[in-house]
Amino acid sequence: EEEGEGPLGYLSGSIDFLYWEAGTGQLVVADFKTDGVESEEELARAVKGYARQGELYCRAVQQALALPGRPHFELWFLQVGRSVRLW
Repeated sequence: EEEGEGPLGYLSGSIDFLYWEAGTGQLVVADFKTDGVESEEELARAVKGYARQGELYCRAVQQALALPGRPHFELWFLQVGRSVRLW
């Protein structure tokens, strides 16, 4: 805005793993989680809580690599050996 006034801010994060999916050639952003989810309900809550983070990571990758579409996003829950693809 004029004279340098207006909202300023940034978000910072680190993508844990970015890979090309075999067979489809699609990029996948994977984020490692150490949550000890013990039930399907806890898993669902955790997935919902991390969805915004996935949106931001995927948008950043899409813009940085000038991709025509959004990459897939997965959460890897390491303590329980589960992964969930959000999109």
